[in-house]
Formats: sequence, structure tokens, C-alpha cells
Amino acid sequence: MPNHLLKHIEPEKETSYFALHFDDEFFKLVLLLNFHTGTRFTRTKKDLTFKSNNGSFMAYNYVNKKSDLDFWIYNNSCKNSIKNEDSLSFFQDSFETFFLMPEIRSVQYVLKCIGDQRLFADFLKKFSRIPEIVSIYKIPKKKPSIPGVTTSRSVKISKYYSKKDFNIARKAISEMQRSRWTSSLKIAKKAKDKSIYNFIKWRYLLTTGNQASFNDYKVFIDRNNQYPRI
Repeated sequence: MPNHLLKHIEPEKETSYFALHFDDEFFKLVLLLNFHTGTRFTRTKKDLTFKSNNGSFMAYNYVNKKSDLDFWIYNNSCKNSIKNEDSLSFFQDSFETFFLMPEIRSVQYVLKCIGDQRLFADFLKKFSRIPEIVSIYKIPKKKPSIPGVTTSRSVKISKYYSKKDFNIARKAISEMQRSRWTSSLKIAKKAKDKSIYNFIKWRYLLTTGNQASFNDYKVFIDRNNQYPRI
């Protein structure tokens, strides 16, 4: 059994886990969830920690008392500084990265849902409609074998995109992260779900020094006024 300092990470009956891709800071994700879906996620007093390592994972919690549903969101990675004893590195610290679920290192956040899983469907649908959330998909539930490490294998299928669109989104985002905007936009345009292309286009228009014209901005804003900061 894992020797957890906080017991709420243990898989319970009526519990599911979701990988949540959001390319920004944790507090912004929480603000968007609370604003768009009516949730009231708040930061927990204690981070999720384990006795076996120095990992400390930030956590937010929301309880829907009416439906008896319990939501948790964790960051999937954290960095802690390590003091170097080497005299040549006297003024420098190195950093060690810990992962809550190492098998899905590319995932920024983990959503945990406790309660009647049928009642979560409406919430998850609302979460997936938030434009800034890139994707959300279910992770098979499996009890961690050691503290801070989960041996669950993530399922590369989105609950809200078709399999084809999900693969297109993954490729488009990969090109976007390499600043290959022409390729990223071209790939995203093939998706049946237009939110994928709109997301890539939005990120492109936010990029300093892009080649977009004034008309490109105007057309996008007129068609997608729910996107912020353009």
C-alpha cells in the first residue's frame, strides 16, 4: 500500500481520473472552470505530498453538495531545488522534477471525480467546451504501486473528440509547440470539430511577430468573441 500523507489520492469506489491539457498556469485554469461552469474550486490548505520523495503537488477541490460530487485537480509535475555539495557549484542549485503520473508526463493536470459517475457527464461536457482547454480524456483507474508514481496507462482517446479529430489535435499542437504555425494550422483545418482549428488560430494570433493581417484579427474576433486577450 502506498504510504500517502494525504489519503484523498487513493482510488475509491465511484472514482474516475481524467488527463487535462491546459497550456497555462494552474490558477488560470481554475478561474476559467469557475467562470464558465459555475464550479467553486478553491486551493487546499495542504499540497499532496508523499513520504518517499520531495514531490509536492498543488491541489484544488470543489464539492457539489447538491449532487454529492467531489472534484479534485492536481498539477501533474513539480520541481524542487536540490542543494549541491560540490564546491564548484557553491552558488548554484539543481532542480529535480517529480511527476504524479509519470506515464503521462505531457499532461499538465489531473482531474479526479468522486461520486455517481453518471452525474459527472454534464460537468465534463462543460469543461471540454472551454476553448482554452486543449483536451480532456479518461485515465484507467489503477492503484499506484509506490507513493508519487502511478502505473496507470493513459488511454489516448478523447471522450469529446472523435478518434480522428483527437489525433489531428495532437499533431497540430505538437507543431504549434515547435512554432511551426503554417503546418499546425494546415493540420488543424482538417479536423471536423472546428474548435481545434480555432484554438490553434487563437494561439497564432497571440504570437508576437506573426504574419496575420488586421482583417485576420477582425474576422477571428467577429466569429469567436468568447476567446480572450486578442
